[in-house]
Amino acid sequence: MTTLPWIKYDNGPLSGSGNLTDLPANCFPVRNLLRSSSSNQQWVVALRDTEQRRFAAILTTLSTPTPFETEIAQRETKKKQRWSGKEKIVEHLLDGFFIMHHCAIEDPSNVVILNVNGLDLQEIKEEDFLLFDNVLRIDANENQLPFHGFKTFPQLTQLDLSFNQIKNIKLNVNDYETLEELNLSYNNLTMHDIETLGILPSLRILRASGNDLVGLSRRLAKPFVHTDIHGKEYVKERFPRLEELYLDHNKLVEDELFIHLSCLKNLKRLHIQHNQIRTIPFLKVLQGRQVVQEYSKTAMKRKQISTRNVDV
Repeated sequence: MTTLPWIKYDNGPLSGSGNLTDLPANCFPVRNLLRSSSSNQQWVVALRDTEQRRFAAILTTLSTPTPFETEIAQRETKKKQRWSGKEKIVEHLLDGFFIMHHCAIEDPSNVVILNVNGLDLQEIKEEDFLLFDNVLRIDANENQLPFHGFKTFPQLTQLDLSFNQIKNIKLNVNDYETLEELNLSYNNLTMHDIETLGILPSLRILRASGNDLVGLSRRLAKPFVHTDIHGKEYVKERFPRLEELYLDHNKLVEDELFIHLSCLKNLKRLHIQHNQIRTIPFLKVLQGRQVVQEYSKTAMKRKQISTRNVDV
């Protein structure tokens, strides 16, 4: 066979030493040179390390948070660290630091029901309550807390402030927009305070027992005018969703009381026991607008007798 000068052929068997290193490196045909097991393991380990580095780089790129996610995470961290224990509890003060310790939680969003009954609390730090965005119910009776202090809870639906010596209620139209049930029993409310509460848009149940009320304001039957930031005026009814009203254990008399109550169109249950009401008049609707009351002859006689007894 004709050979090519630039190709070197293998002569066949190994040399006498039997060492694979004696095989020519540039011979044809190429032999299947068996590599040692240690060489195979090194190659596998090197390949695995390379793949792991490649996948780690990909995962790192995918897991990098967006600026929005970073902002949310920082906000949550600040919210948890705001009351980290560096501040001191101020006596008689209801603030975020007090609530975090009282409820034994780290995240303000974990509070749903807040019970601070009978803790002799007297002051409130309203701005802290914005972070408690899941609070639905607050029981804070037997304290000395003001009514306006809880309006910054974003989702509050039930509020119990009985036995808090509350009086002279001040409200804006946008206060307590989500509040549905309010207990102000055994405070120092007046008829004007009840009138003010009428602007609460979502209120369904109002408890005003034991406030020594002698009557209700005539303006309770009249709508109020709300002016927005653009100067536009809106006429709104008072207590638009009120369904249940507790006026028991007061000093109410029947004079015009039921005329004022008749304007509450959605009222379903009225509690007026333990008052000074002796007769319940007949109510008539005139032309669908005005409500007047008429007494039966027996009721009129009773009223005249009671009036004489009072005069004597």
